[in-house]
Amino acid sequence: MGLREQILNCNDFKWVDVVVPEWENVTIRIITMDGGQRSDFEARLYNDETKKLDSKRFMENLIIATARDPLTGASLFEPEDAILLSAKSSAVLSRLAEIAAKLNGVGDQADEAKKNS
Repeated sequence: MGLREQILNCNDFKWVDVVVPEWENVTIRIITMDGGQRSDFEARLYNDETKKLDSKRFMENLIIATARDPLTGASLFEPEDAILLSAKSSAVLSRLAEIAAKLNGVGDQADEAKKNS
């Protein structure tokens, strides 16, 4: 097997299962996004008017992009759920978003979006 095949066949995805006591001890899997998922996430943050990333609903959109059912792997939330998620505890959202940010290397994006808002 050549280097190219080795890289393309490598499972380079990580995940973390997180118990959320505030949500009746439900377990949520936070995943590493693939390239397409990352592009979709970034597109939801892009403000067409300012041509910059917008921090509005950053946490919610990051959770939407990375939260999975640990048993099935299915996405837990849809993009339309951002407003509904924003009504949940900011402490929980912050905790989940921090884990997702670390797994996906989006800390710099979060800082940039906050500066541009």
